[in-house]
Amino acid sequence: MTLKMRKANLSDLDWFTKLTSYYTTDNFVGIVALLDDGARGGMMGMDFWTPKSVQLHIALNTMEALPDLWRETVSFLRSKGRNLVYCVTPSDHLPSIGLQRAAGFRETYRLVDGWDHGVDMVLSERRI
Repeated sequence: MTLKMRKANLSDLDWFTKLTSYYTTDNFVGIVALLDDGARGGMMGMDFWTPKSVQLHIALNTMEALPDLWRETVSFLRSKGRNLVYCVTPSDHLPSIGLQRAAGFRETYRLVDGWDHGVDMVLSERRI
């Protein structure tokens, strides 16, 4: 499979929000992986930029898009001088937490009941 990468457009942002329930800020930047048929394979979104880090969000239609999308995102972030990515995830969103662990993220902080009663807010990070 050959994937094409491009910057997210408004249609992508709508799709991303519907899939993730994440509402982007004006500083949000997304990279979209397009499959051979032109469909979205996935998207990585970056928000809450600091001089050296950025918060990462992901939406996938297929896991096959993940390796190329991750490489493209890391390359983009390095070109912008960022060397730390982090995720903020509800503790009951186990697929996302599992994906983060598989991608080399490590949990660095947990706010007990930070998302909801009985649901912690998990902060995970990865140096790139």
